[in-house]
Amino acid sequence: MRSRIGKGYGPIRIRQDLYQRGIDDDLIDSELTCSSERWLELAQTVREKRFSPTEPGDRNVWNAQARFLARRGFPADLIYRVLGQL
Repeated sequence: MRSRIGKGYGPIRIRQDLYQRGIDDDLIDSELTCSSERWLELAQTVREKRFSPTEPGDRNVWNAQARFLARRGFPADLIYRVLGQL
């Protein structure tokens, strides 16, 4: 799990990977339930590393960044918090 977090994957992707490896759901829940601020911080870092630290200027850029974060396994509520509303 630490390896996936270090690579910039979100809780949805990590949960899926652990489930496919046969890890018990209760153990997955206990490990992934950390503060939403931690996941928010990770999502911001991943976005800034891939794109720029400035907020997306138009809808196409916003959509591209949102799709990137979704593929990384971040939930929609965190994506909206990271990117803001256009």
